[in-house]
Amino acid sequence: MGTTGSYAAEAPARELRTEAVATSFWITGFAASAAWLAAAGVTVGWHDLTPWERTSLLGTIEGIIAVLLFLVAVSTLLRPLAERVRQLGPWLVALPLFLTAWEIITTKLGLVPLPFFAPPQSVL
Repeated sequence: MGTTGSYAAEAPARELRTEAVATSFWITGFAASAAWLAAAGVTVGWHDLTPWERTSLLGTIEGIIAVLLFLVAVSTLLRPLAERVRQLGPWLVALPLFLTAWEIITTKLGLVPLPFFAPPQSVL
């Protein structure tokens, strides 16, 4: 009977540890980091039909965002920042997907005319 009582007393402590582990890793932030890294790969790795001087700048910015989101997603030191950014998680996944689609349509494949549909590099 002594072992059952100590097991019951340790249950809340185990639940707190489980919650701490679950909240320390931000899955949506990790997915956002991967999406930004993929966007940077497409931006820098795929040749532009029309050369744009800010392509490498855009790829660098996307890569930096990917690294920062990865650090926020996995680091316990950045937990206060992660708590504020968690609400933006779905948008942080959707934005690089939109930018990549925009870039592929305009710069990489040239499916739309340039004077009317400028690529993301032209915004920088």
